[in-house]
Amino acid sequence: MPPACATTKHNIMSNTFNIGYKYNVEYYRDITACFEGEGKEKKLVIKKKGGGKPTHLKEFNDSFTKNNEFKYYKKLSENCLGLDSHADSFALTTTYPGLVLGTGYEHELKTDEAFKLGFFFDYTTGLPVIPGSSVKGLLRSMFPGGSEEKAAAKIELIRALLGSIGVEGAENMDVGKLEKEIFEGYRNDEDKQNLSTDKWDIFHDAYIESSAHTGGTFLGDDYITPHKEALKNPIPLKFLKVLPNVTFRFQFDVKNGSITRKQKLQLFHAILTMVGAGAKTNVGYGQFAESIFDSESKHIRPETEQEKREAEQADRKASAEGEQHVLAALAAKSNNSRSENNSTIKQSAEGKNNKTIRAAKTIKHSNTHAPQHLNTISVTLQLPLRDHQLRQFRGAMAELAGWENQHFHNHIDAGRTTRQAPLIQYRTVDGRASIYAIGEGVEQVRGLLRKTGQDFTMGGRSYTLRIRDLHERDLRVCTTPQPVKYKINSYLPFNKANFEQWKQTENLTDRIALIERNITGHLLGLCQTLGYHVPDRLQVRISDLQNSYTLSCFGVPHIAFDLSYTVNLQLPDHIAIGKGGSLGFGIQQQYKTKTNRKSKRQLRVSELRVAG
Repeated sequence: MPPACATTKHNIMSNTFNIGYKYNVEYYRDITACFEGEGKEKKLVIKKKGGGKPTHLKEFNDSFTKNNEFKYYKKLSENCLGLDSHADSFALTTTYPGLVLGTGYEHELKTDEAFKLGFFFDYTTGLPVIPGSSVKGLLRSMFPGGSEEKAAAKIELIRALLGSIGVEGAENMDVGKLEKEIFEGYRNDEDKQNLSTDKWDIFHDAYIESSAHTGGTFLGDDYITPHKEALKNPIPLKFLKVLPNVTFRFQFDVKNGSITRKQKLQLFHAILTMVGAGAKTNVGYGQFAESIFDSESKHIRPETEQEKREAEQADRKASAEGEQHVLAALAAKSNNSRSENNSTIKQSAEGKNNKTIRAAKTIKHSNTHAPQHLNTISVTLQLPLRDHQLRQFRGAMAELAGWENQHFHNHIDAGRTTRQAPLIQYRTVDGRASIYAIGEGVEQVRGLLRKTGQDFTMGGRSYTLRIRDLHERDLRVCTTPQPVKYKINSYLPFNKANFEQWKQTENLTDRIALIERNITGHLLGLCQTLGYHVPDRLQVRISDLQNSYTLSCFGVPHIAFDLSYTVNLQLPDHIAIGKGGSLGFGIQQQYKTKTNRKSKRQLRVSELRVAG
C-alpha cells in the first residue's frame, strides 16, 4: 500500500487501491452525468450523487492512465501472483502499441471520453494479468488439434520450432502425441484415465513484473476508429491497454515427457514470442520483444535427480532412434558380404594380435618419419542444418555414398565402430551442412560429389544434393622444431575410464595434465590414421583454458572444453580430434597472429602450474 500522502495524487483512486475494482465497479457507482457550459464550451462532467466537487471524466480516466506507478503495486504483484520455487518462469516484454486484454467484457458509458471496451484484471489484486487458461489456449492454437485444414502446416511449424531448440529427432516428432501430453496430460488413450493430475503440465497466470516507463506507469489509453459509413465522420472508441515496454512473467509447472522440461519451456517461449497474446494481435497489439531463453536463469528451478535421470533416458532414446537406420543398413550389409576390413577383424578373433591387425587395417600408407603430404577438402552444401541434426546427416550421406564406404560412417558393422580417427567429418557452417575430409577420405567425398543433383532422404524427408561452396588444399603433417599453437572448441577428451580418473583428481594442475595426456593420445591416433609415424615425443602444453561445460554426445552427457594448447606438430586447420570428432566436436585451428590480450574468462594455465 502507498503512504497516505501519495493517495492524493491518485485522485479517484484514493478510496481503494484495487484498479480492477475501480474500473469495473466504482467507474459507475454513485456518479451522475450532466453538462456544464453553453455552446462550444459545453462539457460533460461526472458528479457524485449527493453533491461534491465535480470531476471531469478526463481526470477520472487519468487515474488509470497516468497515476498508476508500478512501485506501489510491485510487492502486491510479486507476493500475490508470483509463485514459489516449484514453478518455472520466463519474462517477455510488450512492444508498441501495447497489450489489450479482456475486450469481450462489458464496459460501456454513453459518453465520448469513456472507455468503451472491457479489460481483464485479477479479481484479488486488481492488477492486469494474462490468465493461465488464455496462455494455455493460445499455445495450443499452434498445435494441429482437431483441425485437418491446417494440421500439416502446424505440424511442420512445431517440428521446426523443436528443431530450432535442439530436440533430437524433431523432424519425425509425433506432434499429435506431444499435444496430448502437454495439454491433456496423457501420451496415449490408455493412460488418460490412470494419469494423476499432479503429472499434468500446469499453466499459471502471467503477471506484470516491471515497467520501463518514467514513474513506472503501466496502463494507458488508445483509440480505434471504425468507419461505419463512408460519408460520415467516424467516432473514435477509447479503450484501456497495457503500455509497451512492460514486462510480464509467464509461469508454468511442466514435467519431463517426450521432450524435457526445459525444452517445453523453450517451445512455449518461442511460440509466445512469435504469435503474441491478448486481443487485436492481427493489428500489432499483444506482441513481445525478441529475447533469448536462458535455461540457467534463477527463475528456472534446478532439476531433481529423478528429472535428470528422465532427461538422460529421453536423450538416449532419441539418439538411438536417430541412429537406428544407420545400424540397420550396416547390419543388412554385413549379412550379405564382408569387406576386406571385416575379414581382417575375423582373423584377430582367431588368435592374432589385435593391435597388429588394427594397424594393418587402418594404416594403408607406409609409415615414415618424413613429412606426410595430404589433401583436404571442405564442402558446404545448400542444405540448412542445425548441430543436433548432424547424426541424421551423416547417415544420409553414408546411404547416398554406399554403406561399403566405411569412412562415411566409421562403423565396421552394425555393432562396432572403427578405432581410427574419422577421415570424413560432419559439421555446420553458417547454418548449413558441411563435410570435411582428409587423406583417403578426400577421394571418397569427391565420389559423393559426382552425385550432385541426386535426391537423398534425411529424417523422413527428401532433399537434393547441391553444393554451395568447396575448397581443396594441399598440406603436410610433420613435427616442428618450435611449438605450434592451436585453439580447439567443444573438445571432449574423456572416455568413461579417464572421466572417472578426472572426477577423482582434485588438484587443478593434475587435471590439466590429464587433459594434456588425452590430447597427446588423440593426436597420435590421428597421425597413425593418416599414416604418419611421429619420430619425436609430442610436447603438448595447455596455455589457456577458457571454458568448461557439459554437452550431450551420442545421448550421453560429456564434459567439454574450449582451450588453447601448443605442440611440436604441424596439423591441418579445421580438423577435429577427441570424442565426437566426426560430428562437429573438437574442431581446432592454428593461431595466425600473436596477441597479448587475455579474456576475463580465460585461465592462464602457466600461472596455475606455478601456484601448483
